[in-house]
Amino acid sequence: MINKASDEKHPYANTRQYITNVAFARIQMLEDASDAIDQKGGILLGFIAVVIALALSGPLPNVSSPLDLLFWYVGFASLLAGFVILILCLTPKIRRLDPDVGKLLRNFWNSPFDSAQENIAASLKSAWEANSKTHSRKATLFTLALWLTVVGIGGLALDILVVRVML
Repeated sequence: MINKASDEKHPYANTRQYITNVAFARIQMLEDASDAIDQKGGILLGFIAVVIALALSGPLPNVSSPLDLLFWYVGFASLLAGFVILILCLTPKIRRLDPDVGKLLRNFWNSPFDSAQENIAASLKSAWEANSKTHSRKATLFTLALWLTVVGIGGLALDILVVRVML
């Protein structure tokens, strides 16, 4: 049965529906971006582990050469710091998956469409803000770990190429 009162549309119903759809799409894009950081972070974590293993299995720095010690320890410490930061980056975070389906069913099953849509929009805004902060933190940690990896590999490369080969 069709309820005549519910068939009447709010003058901004299409606009509200569009905004809700855009919000859902943006939250999905944010989730995809966070997943991409996790994938890249996992690859970088494995790469750093291999480089650390290679650095430890090779000849250790010459104690009588301060330059050798400097480059090797700066490189190794940078790699180790990048490894730890990536672990922090990849630690699972709680993501807001609003709107909660249970709350929707309990609170808005018999509510007017406009009321439900307004509450869903407010919930999506809150979820976006929370997930955006989490994503921003992950991106910052990943970027820092990437730069530390570059510094670490550079330090070890300088140690091998300049100090051990040239001197």
